[in-house]
Amino acid sequence: MSVLAPGAPGTPAGPGTRGRDRAGTGAAAGVLLLAAGLTAAGIAAVSWVAARTGSAWAPGGDLAVYRDAAAAVLAGGSPYEVDRGGYAFVYPPFAALVLTPLAALGPVAGYWAWTLLSALAVPVVVWLAVDQLAPACGRSRTLLVAAGTLAVLPLSPIAGTLLLGNVNVLLVALVLVDLLRVRGRYAGVLTGIAAGIKLTPLIFVGYLLLTGRIRAGVTALASFLGTVAVGFLLLPGPSAAFWGGAFADGSRTRPPGEEAVGSSVRGVVLNLLPEPLWPLWLPASLLVGALGLAVAVRASRRRMELTGIVACAVTGLLVSPVTWYAHWVWCVPVLALLAARTGWASWRARALLGGAWLVFALPLPWWIAYVLGWVPASERAWVRPVELLYSLTGAALLVLAAAWLRRPAPAPEPDTETGVETGAGSGTGADAEPVSARPADAAIDAVAVIVPNYNKSKTLAACLDAIYAQTHPPTEVIVVDDHSTDDSPDIARQYPCTLIQQPTNQGPAAARNTGAHHSTAPLLFFVDSDTAPAPDAIANALHILHTTPHTGMVQGIYAPHPLYDDGPVEAYRVAFEHFWRKRSVGRSRAATLFAASLVPRAVFDEVGGFDERLRTGEDAEFGTRMPERYRLVVTDTVVTRHDDVDRFLPFVREQFGFATQTPLVMLRAGRRRNAGTGLRVNAFSPTGLVLSGLSLLALPLLPLLPWLLPLWLALLAGSAATSHAFLRFTYRFRGAGFAAYATGMHLLLYALAVVGTGVGTLRVAYVLARGWAR
Repeated sequence: MSVLAPGAPGTPAGPGTRGRDRAGTGAAAGVLLLAAGLTAAGIAAVSWVAARTGSAWAPGGDLAVYRDAAAAVLAGGSPYEVDRGGYAFVYPPFAALVLTPLAALGPVAGYWAWTLLSALAVPVVVWLAVDQLAPACGRSRTLLVAAGTLAVLPLSPIAGTLLLGNVNVLLVALVLVDLLRVRGRYAGVLTGIAAGIKLTPLIFVGYLLLTGRIRAGVTALASFLGTVAVGFLLLPGPSAAFWGGAFADGSRTRPPGEEAVGSSVRGVVLNLLPEPLWPLWLPASLLVGALGLAVAVRASRRRMELTGIVACAVTGLLVSPVTWYAHWVWCVPVLALLAARTGWASWRARALLGGAWLVFALPLPWWIAYVLGWVPASERAWVRPVELLYSLTGAALLVLAAAWLRRPAPAPEPDTETGVETGAGSGTGADAEPVSARPADAAIDAVAVIVPNYNKSKTLAACLDAIYAQTHPPTEVIVVDDHSTDDSPDIARQYPCTLIQQPTNQGPAAARNTGAHHSTAPLLFFVDSDTAPAPDAIANALHILHTTPHTGMVQGIYAPHPLYDDGPVEAYRVAFEHFWRKRSVGRSRAATLFAASLVPRAVFDEVGGFDERLRTGEDAEFGTRMPERYRLVVTDTVVTRHDDVDRFLPFVREQFGFATQTPLVMLRAGRRRNAGTGLRVNAFSPTGLVLSGLSLLALPLLPLLPWLLPLWLALLAGSAATSHAFLRFTYRFRGAGFAAYATGMHLLLYALAVVGTGVGTLRVAYVLARGWAR
């Protein structure tokens, strides 16, 4: 007979549990009532003062535009014909459809229903941030949420949104719920719907894709496109007008004759630079967008998810053509992050947090005083400093996040926002000990070398010579010939190795699995047949396995010189492969590659071998299934020389093929949230990829818009600049001529990565759509 504590799984809840549940529910309801009551009291107070002073201002200006647009839709008209005091409806047609219930409620009831709904969303946003940053805070969570709600309600973006009746807080809540709480096939749906209501959340589609959550990103994009389709189905005329160009008309956000400036990069340019230089806002925004997304992606890879989301949101605010103060409702998770990361112990931490709060709070009194007619200055006189202050604050937040991310990540890697280690232990318990990878005697030191081969007669002899020259001789050498059409099987027969010939060509994954299956040694050393490992490669790999606890794989790097120097294409390829693998040394989340890698058989069997459905990318995909309790050690003491592709067109085909497999590998990695990425996270700069993609989009426009040429060249230069470390290496390695050649090849490589990844994403989307249709 077993005795379970009250409330344990599988047992009825005891009276104490029910009491705690009721207390928690009551506390949550109290926080919601607090937000609603304070909001109602604040709006009533401002309205009363406005009435007593004779001000023409009334709350709900933005909501009145929403209600007029909804009424126009119900009357069979267009929401874009609405003109309320010079302000027009600027959201997609789907938003007008969503807002149609407002027209039926009437002005007063509609305003209060909408405002109270927005007010209730404020503690929801606070709760999502607290839950992410302090998941183990227990009973104090309600107190934190209540204190956070009290702290953010007076902030200018929050109070302004509630006073104007804007949609901003509700959209933030939708995005945060989607990105932090929703898992599985519906992840991304709420983000897509939010983007269908207001375009700014579209940046999170890129965030999902760049962070490897391909399925969620595709779902978000499909949901957004679904809202567009609903708009065309129910409002074909307004949809054609909006998507035909009205969506890009920033002048519709202000009355006629007033320039829409705002606190984005465009606003900074329009505020500070003379009119002839105003077109610079576009390349400046693209640069800020690329850098901001790079910070967001890196934060997500470091498991600082809320930091990544906030960095992405701030980036979106900075690159949007028009960003008003009320759009900065993301200040709520910003302040929560600052509080969690800095604490309250030092005066510097208190100054940083208090200063950030004041930045977002100070404009509100000036705004209220202005609308009540108490400030004799013109609107631009007080709005311009606020806009510049918000722009500067957004840039400072991205710089601060980048500085946090420069700090080395601990191993095993914890969730650095919560302090909880998520990588320790096995699936059976936090204290479970991983399979030991440290051999205890010579028998366990036995190594089987697995050599997959397909048409490598040029290099196979050099490969086998290097294997048999190892200072730690292998117990067995197994060559798996994948149905070669050259004389490489005859070459293998000249050596005392085991030769296994596949009846058909099945790819390197099947060849490696076959070799591992036929081996008997407890350690597997994988060597490609176009490489030649250094004489101490196996010995050095064994030394690391002996001395590094919990090692699941020891991975070597390429030498900077090719095995056979066959021209500049090969020289570039080998130099780049050497460079980025060398940079992976010491990093905890590197790509899994098998040109010279040692894996204990126990780990290989636990992972399940290679996915034989993949012809390329099978080695990287292997890493997405390696349990995180094992360490992947990349070392430059295990070195092999590589005979890489040496002709241009085969190079293009090879790299394009690699890129098309990336979305599939990322999708599988995303389904395993506790797995290492297995991807080439150090090979490409996310910023470089974004700039390369933008240059490809701009390329077909050059004949029609020649003035885009400087922008296009700037994008190329920016993409190359993101790889400045590699290009400096090529200059030191082979001189200026080779560095120039490598720059061109590198830009081509980025373009192939972007196009191939796009094709692969479409392929994955098609497969997922077929699966959903079934």
